[in-house]
Amino acid sequence: MCIAEHPGIAFELSVDTSPTLVDQAERGTQDLVFAALPAAGDAVVVQALPAMEMVFVGNRDVNRDVHRKRQYTLSALAEMDLLTFQRGSQPHISLLDQLHQLRIKPKRVHALSSISAMAQLVQGGFGVATLPLAAIRNPLAFPLLKPLKCDVRLASLPIYASFREDPTSNAVQAVVASASKFVAAHV
Repeated sequence: MCIAEHPGIAFELSVDTSPTLVDQAERGTQDLVFAALPAAGDAVVVQALPAMEMVFVGNRDVNRDVHRKRQYTLSALAEMDLLTFQRGSQPHISLLDQLHQLRIKPKRVHALSSISAMAQLVQGGFGVATLPLAAIRNPLAFPLLKPLKCDVRLASLPIYASFREDPTSNAVQAVVASASKFVAAHV
């Protein structure tokens, strides 16, 4: 999206849990939200974006001895501190379900609402995180992060754009189209 084409757009970024963002979209207090859940309501338009591949991520240097394997079992990863998204989120529930189904009792599961915080903790040598692969693809941002192959595949992270149509402007649709192209190119 070219900002010059929509000079009236001002961005205000709010990071929150999917249920909170969806509620804000449904009440009309946010013009556009990107979340793992779709909003509902007569006036709300929902567009599914490509889902993001989720992977286990470790620190390639701090845990050099630990992260040498070509493939890990979920049981082996569960012996480390696991970091995932906030309690009740799709990635959190999916991880706990997989652990439960395989009767694996993890050392600890930490719930965080920030991809950046999880990446920084793992980069600092703390635990293994479940993150979107696209979030760690830029080696300049997080040079020590390494995707870890596992015998269990994590569920992909769905992304939905939820917004109210504005008959006087196509700016929101332009942002959604731009975001969809970006996500498609990076997943």
